[in-house]
Amino acid sequence: MEYNYSLLNPEPGQRVRSVSASNVYSNYNRRCSSQDSLHDYQFIMKKESSALPRSLEENKYNQDEVAQVKPIVIIAQTMMIYAFGALSYLALVIGPKQRGFFCGDESIRYPYRNSTIPIPFLYLGCYITLIPTILIIETLCEKYRYTRYQSKLPIKFECNGFIIPGVIVRFVRFFLISQVGFMIELFILNVTKYSVGRLRPNFLAVCKPSINTSTIAACGDAATYVPHYVCLGKDQSLIKDGRLSFFSGHTSHAFYYAIFLIIYMHCRFGRTMRTSVFFPVIYALLISVSAFVGYTRINDNKHHVTDVIAGAVVGLVIALCMLILFYHQFLDIIFDKKLETTAEIQLEEIKDSTDTVSETPSATTTVHTQTTNMSVPVVVSSKAVARDSGGDEFINISSSEEEEEKPAPPPAKEKKSGQRRSSQSSQTARPVVVRPKILNAESNV
Repeated sequence: MEYNYSLLNPEPGQRVRSVSASNVYSNYNRRCSSQDSLHDYQFIMKKESSALPRSLEENKYNQDEVAQVKPIVIIAQTMMIYAFGALSYLALVIGPKQRGFFCGDESIRYPYRNSTIPIPFLYLGCYITLIPTILIIETLCEKYRYTRYQSKLPIKFECNGFIIPGVIVRFVRFFLISQVGFMIELFILNVTKYSVGRLRPNFLAVCKPSINTSTIAACGDAATYVPHYVCLGKDQSLIKDGRLSFFSGHTSHAFYYAIFLIIYMHCRFGRTMRTSVFFPVIYALLISVSAFVGYTRINDNKHHVTDVIAGAVVGLVIALCMLILFYHQFLDIIFDKKLETTAEIQLEEIKDSTDTVSETPSATTTVHTQTTNMSVPVVVSSKAVARDSGGDEFINISSSEEEEEKPAPPPAKEKKSGQRRSSQSSQTARPVVVRPKILNAESNV
């Protein structure tokens, strides 16, 4: 709606219909305050959003984004992961390296013992621990994290038009990530074992070489190296396995899954519970079980101490590599929500103050204006002016740079009809009213 502002600045001697200046500006304020408030709201919103991290801005889009799940892609990735691990078993065709031994080597003269933890039981225990842990943590995240905090990744999924729960998608995601690291660790393990061919502590008891090794004197000098010999043992699988000491596969598997679960639980849920001892106890329990697996390998005469230490280091390093490669999956939840909350509180305060200004009737309105060259405060005062014979009033608007607010004087009594305006008031200089862009309005009652 357009307004004729020439009525606010009449020519000398011009008659203007009686109207109160306070009513003019109060009506104008009601119509423009909403536009000014919207302008200020958008300006502050833009300023606050620019102060937020970029991840938080992208977050608002990702919260409503629906990711498409493609089963063929998941199947292909799964096959690729396990094919890579199976590729390492090609070393079985070549066989372990044939190494000799020293007659005085006491580290390979231990008796044979069965494994306390067979490899199938170890795999079973790892997966029994891994699968429920991921399911429980993702269920807790779905209930207590994604409903309260932002996420860098989409949290809604669908496949061919069907909505898929986010818990299932994230479970498959982290399970495949764990298998990527496990297959890498398995590949390195098999390649190292068959390439090095280090003899186990129970090698002589399993191999039963053709050379007499019952005593060092029967074999020769302690420094005598025996490169060629024939194993007279009946179980060829044990003889072959006796050459695969470095490094410990049991220990590397156990430490990899333990460290992976610790990283996973801490990044997804545990890092916000700093005052709770639950997660540190779980972490210590996982490390203790992994160390126990390594101790059993030494106690069962399957590995040397250095084999167990190397296996633990390999498992630890590969688990950390999974965190580095997939950190955006582990750390997708943004727990720092204070920035966004502060912006929302400020915007709510702006809305409340805007509504108060627009609803409060004002007798005197101070309008802060801004032009290209200067900023001029305009003070509007309502003065009752003498009526002429036609019963009309004049509006007097004063503009000053020195005074910012000027209370409105009480309206003067109406003069009798027939009284004309004096020649002095008709010759008063015409006040200049600048019509700049209104930025803000303050109301003084």
